[in-house]
Amino acid sequence: MLTVYAARHVCGLASAAVIERWGLLRKQDVRTEVFTFQQMEKLDCKNRRVMLCDVPFSIVQSLNADVVYCSSHQKEDSNLIEKLRLRNIIVDIKPDYSCTSLLAARLLSSDGVAKLLVSASDSTLNDVHNELAEKVEDVLHAGFDPHELVSLWCRGVLWPAHLEKFWMDSQVRKKHALEFLRTNIDVRKFISTHVGFVKIPAVLSSCEAAKEVLAAHSAVNVAVVIAYDGHVTFRSRNDVDVLQIAKQFGGGGQTYAAGAKIFDMSTADVIDRLYEKLRLMFLSGFPKSP
Repeated sequence: MLTVYAARHVCGLASAAVIERWGLLRKQDVRTEVFTFQQMEKLDCKNRRVMLCDVPFSIVQSLNADVVYCSSHQKEDSNLIEKLRLRNIIVDIKPDYSCTSLLAARLLSSDGVAKLLVSASDSTLNDVHNELAEKVEDVLHAGFDPHELVSLWCRGVLWPAHLEKFWMDSQVRKKHALEFLRTNIDVRKFISTHVGFVKIPAVLSSCEAAKEVLAAHSAVNVAVVIAYDGHVTFRSRNDVDVLQIAKQFGGGGQTYAAGAKIFDMSTADVIDRLYEKLRLMFLSGFPKSP
């Protein structure tokens, strides 16, 4: 039995599907587990043969498992890469290549289904329009089972009728959620910076919600989007370095788009608690404008 651990996004699931398709064609027993990085750090993989798709190598190094393969498109420490290779782990890493493309090149270089999945994954890195990738992100946020997606793709079924119906229904729910969001942005001022806070349901992605906050209020400098799973996204109009904010909470990202795992989202006062932490940061001089 080979267990594939995949992140819950287009690239992770497409990578898992490539491996499962390879196993199906070669009659190998492969199963996929979908995870978040927070879950991954707590997993007990003892006595399992494991492949890890698009996972930070620091997590790979800490796992108690028989890891046979790992991949990442992020910048990783060269010493850590060497340590993993000394454990006879196959390590794939190219900063400008999706993990799906690296896997497909190894396992299914001539397979038509794999090529379509590679195109979808590559688009998420290069910010290129790809209908499959965009629809997949929509249905994942709307609650579609990621394991079913992997199962469909590995059998060569990319977008069946029932998945299209689920997506169309999700668009209706998304429209209503966006309408509610526009009228429920909590705008607060920190010295001279206006920050717009919103809590969002699963049907909305943090990225699209942050863009909507900035579009809806011209005076807002920073959008703070609090997702149902405890992840907080910070997005700026190019005048506030939100990466500095995210780092204060143990997160990361880019200068104008960053995020972190901060609070238990079950509490009703999450915006007030986050506001107080940000207020103290602004008063102390953080974040400095880039």
